[in-house]
Amino acid sequence: MPNPWTLAALVLAAVGTAIAVAALIVGIVALGGDSDTDAPTKAAPRAYTVWLVEQALARYERDGAEATLDYYNSPEALDGPWYVFVIEDRDGALYSVANSNRPDLVGTTYERIDANGYDYGAAFAETADGGAGQWVTYLFTHPVTRQNAPKHTWIVRRGEFLFGAGWYEGIN
Repeated sequence: MPNPWTLAALVLAAVGTAIAVAALIVGIVALGGDSDTDAPTKAAPRAYTVWLVEQALARYERDGAEATLDYYNSPEALDGPWYVFVIEDRDGALYSVANSNRPDLVGTTYERIDANGYDYGAAFAETADGGAGQWVTYLFTHPVTRQNAPKHTWIVRRGEFLFGAGWYEGIN
């Protein structure tokens, strides 16, 4: 018959190893959702844009609306031409509630009609709640050049909030 102290030591070692492995898995899962290593490169603008919106949705689910809006209104959320904006749909009126590229728009219900007359606000409003999202293309102010440029936006609705990000055609 084996020594009972040896068996107890083996059981304790196995339990300790199992706890360490479980902690490692929890840590990897917790960090994996926000990891920049999971991000597509900016050389793949469509994929990178969708990823930015997914990150914003994850932040919203994890941290709530106030912390999410605070972050996406801060200068740290702007990365050259890359940024997330958030619009709140208040009974059909679209209020800009986060935009690090154009902070002057936050708190407004400005007319979302581009220089060509396209009503991209109406296209945003048509985005289905809980759906995967949709692409909307329109002219908008480039954050670096400050000129109107074609912008391809991925927009996703969660309740009253519309989360969007986009990339500018022909400008890197």
